[in-house]
Amino acid sequence: MSTGLSTRPTLWILVAIVCVAGAAALPASASAPDRARAAEPGPSAVASAARTIRSGKLPFSFILPKSFKKKSPKNVGVGTSPLLAYAIGEFNLVDVRKAANAAGSASQIRSGVQQSLKQLGFPGERGKIGKHSGLRMVAFNIDNKVNGTATNSRLYFFALKQRTWEIECQSTPKKRKPLLKGCRRALRSIRARSPSPN
Repeated sequence: MSTGLSTRPTLWILVAIVCVAGAAALPASASAPDRARAAEPGPSAVASAARTIRSGKLPFSFILPKSFKKKSPKNVGVGTSPLLAYAIGEFNLVDVRKAANAAGSASQIRSGVQQSLKQLGFPGERGKIGKHSGLRMVAFNIDNKVNGTATNSRLYFFALKQRTWEIECQSTPKKRKPLLKGCRRALRSIRARSPSPN
């Protein structure tokens, strides 16, 4: 039975090999986005609708909406299994993987993943370097099929604590909007864990 997790074979293995070798002034009248922000619930309402995800397997934490439920992080294909996964339905999930045991630069990560994707049949994919939670990340946007179901995966690779990590946000068309909303919440809330006191 499918777990709903991505089956992209060997992507993370190939990535690991490659990785190792001024703001404008606001107008006087509020714009539509400003009005929307003003109507958003306050911090206490937002906090009660979210949970902080922590794991001894990760050197960082992040926040997801409570609607995302913990899922068994077993891979249905060949490749690196997720260290943890949270889902809002089959094939609609946010998972975290260790992509490499070394911290590659953003340009190294982009080059390595692009090369891996080309070998996996996605020759036109180009990573975009950006920042989330103060971390330089390389993002890829992949349309694929998992067990015959059309999915889209947003892959975010970044270096932290001498390792390269991947957050994957996989969705089906029906649940893309809530999934990507949760994904954006996770990306902007990453916090490195402090070392444990001795």
